[in-house]
Amino acid sequence: TVPQLYNSYLTQVSDVKVETVTGELPRFPSFVDGVYKDGFKGPKVRVIWPAATDNNAVLKPGTYTVTGRVAGTSFQPKAVVTIKDSKKATAPTVKLVAFDLKQVSLKADGHGHETKFVENRDKFITTLAKTDPNSFLYMFRNAFGQPQPEGAKPLGVWDSRDTKLRGHGTGHYLTAIAQAYASTGYDKQLQSVFAGKMDTMVNTLYSLSQLSGKAKDAGGAQNTNPTAVPPGPGKSEYDSDLSEAGIRTDYWNWGTGFISAYPPDQFIMLENGAKYGGQKTQVWAPYYTLHKILAGLMDVYEVSGNKKALQVAGGMSDWVYARLSKVPTDTLIKMWNTYIAGEFGGMNEAMARLYRITGKADYLKTAQLFDNIRVFFGDTAHSHGLAKNVDLFRGLHANQHIPQVVGSVETYRATGNPE
Repeated sequence: TVPQLYNSYLTQVSDVKVETVTGELPRFPSFVDGVYKDGFKGPKVRVIWPAATDNNAVLKPGTYTVTGRVAGTSFQPKAVVTIKDSKKATAPTVKLVAFDLKQVSLKADGHGHETKFVENRDKFITTLAKTDPNSFLYMFRNAFGQPQPEGAKPLGVWDSRDTKLRGHGTGHYLTAIAQAYASTGYDKQLQSVFAGKMDTMVNTLYSLSQLSGKAKDAGGAQNTNPTAVPPGPGKSEYDSDLSEAGIRTDYWNWGTGFISAYPPDQFIMLENGAKYGGQKTQVWAPYYTLHKILAGLMDVYEVSGNKKALQVAGGMSDWVYARLSKVPTDTLIKMWNTYIAGEFGGMNEAMARLYRITGKADYLKTAQLFDNIRVFFGDTAHSHGLAKNVDLFRGLHANQHIPQVVGSVETYRATGNPE
């Protein structure tokens, strides 16, 4: 660590007093008063306090002392913590509410000139209007073994054929065209372009999702149960092989409602303990990709009222609930804390949102199945964790775990239950 400016002039760093209630770790001040040489008035001093891994120190009323440190010095300021009996917490209230994009309009400046805001909007919207939905549907058709429209070209990079994250860009695209549709009321012709793209996307995804769990030919084999998906034809184990020779396309075995740009294997492999990586025995954040798809479908529904979009989202969410509701809690804890493989974006937010839209209780239950119990509550007894201000967040993959916390806010909004 680099010493703070003025630290060489410090002669003393003040101790502090902090209060908390039983069960909840205190919040220490990041900066405290310092005394400098010759009466010099310097800034407050940054103090680094140790992070407890549980809340044993505050389980009953009393006092205890915590010693901090000031980087680049030998100063060790102390915090005397007083623990008082806990009182019933006051539930937080909503302070900010999102507004619809159609409520926002960009106008010329006072001289009648277009602003940079208008210029940048038009640049993005014009480019988006030229995109081909079939590129974003390519890997979905590929997963279900369906023919591609003439001239359709696949995406690259993270949405290329062999990439286990493929399909997540499609979710972002659904959100983008939904937002573009909602914000182009100033140009009805342009708005109709995005309406057409939304219809193409949703109609195709709906058709594919309707195939899942249904026999390819009349009287043929099928499996409607999401919890009974077998390994691919000719295989004894699940795998994430998406190559032309290795991908399974037996959608009739996948259970009712499934939709993704790859077969169900990655979801099942995660339940069975698969780790992140490029081998066919490894996975790459299947629920992260799914969150993007579900969020995009709900965005389309909420701006256009397209009921098929909601049906596709609901069908896949039913598939998820059928599987995760059977998974033991200890396994879920392990899954959501498995580096990158268990990264699920905002699946808890998406499920709580779908519950808000539909009122179907299973979706709220699904949202709660995505609670990261270890981080949120410390253990299955809900002894500590972030809920008690115990920092179990340090050293974790930020892109995986911050959305878990943000998503939990939507679950709270749906239930009013702080846990």
